This record gives sequence, structure tokens and C-alpha cells, in this order.
Amino acid sequence: MCIDLETVRHVAHLARIGLDEEEVFLMSHELNSILEFLSELNKIDTQDLGCMEEFMVLRMRDDMAKPCEGTEAVLRNAPFVVQDSFFAVSKIIE
Repeated sequence: MCIDLETVRHVAHLARIGLDEEEVFLMSHELNSILEFLSELNKIDTQDLGCMEEFMVLRMRDDMAKPCEGTEAVLRNAPFVVQDSFFAVSKIIE
């Protein structure tokens, strides 16, 4: 499978990503190299490999309630603009 420039333009349009022609060309090459790598991975014989679940151990902890730091402490760490004790984010839907 090969991703052509028109496909990259179409996907960029759907994702609302503005790409100029040089970026479209570079993205096409990057996506094609990813697909090429995946096709190489598909060639690997994995029939004799066992299930990996037996090697996985999930460490669980008790689900315990902890006291909250409070609104002011949380808002001090905000990477966004704070307005009336809320995070103010930019509008994404017009």
C-alpha cells in the first residue's frame, strides 16, 4: 500500500491540519516508511511464541479516598488561563 500526496491532503483536511506542499511531501514519505516497517513486522513468524499474559503481573493497590488539596492549590498548577475558579480554554467548535 502506498499513500499518495492526494491522500495526505485529504486526511490533513479531515483532521483540520494545515500542511503546505513541502509538508505534504514529507508526510507522505514518513507515512509510507511507517507502512513499510509494518509490512516487515508482518513477515515475522510468531506462531511459536506463547501468550504474553502469563508473564504479566498486575500490581493492584487499595482504592482509598484521599483529601483534596483545594481549589486554589489545583488552579495554581493550571497551564491555562484561570477565570472565576475555572480553567479557561479556547473555543474549538465554531
